[in-house]
Amino acid sequence: MLKIPVSKFKATCAAVLDEVERTGRTVTITKRGKPIAEIKPARPQRTVAEAMGCMAGTAEIVNSPWTEEELDEIEAEWLKNWDEIEAKGPGHRRPQPVGRC
Repeated sequence: MLKIPVSKFKATCAAVLDEVERTGRTVTITKRGKPIAEIKPARPQRTVAEAMGCMAGTAEIVNSPWTEEELDEIEAEWLKNWDEIEAKGPGHRRPQPVGRC
């Protein structure tokens, strides 16, 4: 793991990012000798088929109590309510909607 002071990182940001991408090694950014951040290589995005593996395409929702339109309305209302909660103050993270099969 490579350690680099924040002042040097600011001056060589693009080169550091290129190095992380090229080598796959983590770089730790330090301030006054103490770690403050880490730059790690991004994980490749997996497709649904890759995430599900051999079970991809085998699930089926039957007898759902809601139609697709109702689910869209529920999700929109939920997100609207979350925006109102988020506007009230810090400390809340917006959760990501769960995908449907």
